[in-house]
Amino acid sequence: MFKNKKILGLITARSKSQRLPRKNILPLGKKPLFKWTVNESLKSKYLDFIVISTDDRKIIKQSRNISKLITLKRSNKLSHEKSKTKDVILDLFNKKIFDFDIICLLQPTSPLRSYKDIDGSIERMLKHNAKALVSINFSNSYRKWPVKISKNLLSSFKKENNLKAGYQLNGAIYLSYVNFFKKKKLFLQIKH
Repeated sequence: MFKNKKILGLITARSKSQRLPRKNILPLGKKPLFKWTVNESLKSKYLDFIVISTDDRKIIKQSRNISKLITLKRSNKLSHEKSKTKDVILDLFNKKIFDFDIICLLQPTSPLRSYKDIDGSIERMLKHNAKALVSINFSNSYRKWPVKISKNLLSSFKKENNLKAGYQLNGAIYLSYVNFFKKKKLFLQIKH
């Protein structure tokens, strides 16, 4: 708990992937991709619960013996290649298994994110009384998820500007108050 807020870390690791089948269990270094995120999330001093949502039998088997990690079997409906992460999150909210104020989405496809990045992001969000926070980086070339920033808020999110240098979502950390996510169905606190 940090500043009287219960924080849940959610790792989403489905088995199906269009471009790289079963990518979350493929080895990076000497361990499966998903374990990089699991290991760093377990080091966080602010995550009260850590849940991995998956339909992959190997991930379920390898996760069962990790203390402090809760494994949730994802339904087939939420496991196909066109499934949206927001639906997985809303399903978790609807199950009411955990009582928490903030959700921290950690995708296995960002294995270089450290627990310091996670904790620093949580501190920043609460320090600035933000409803949500996403990690971004500056790119001099192609941007898959381009954004513009104005007064610490995203002011636009347009794919047509993706060939210009600028900021982009990097997929490492997504934070949101539960009520904000339920209302907006996204992690972006956008300024219009």
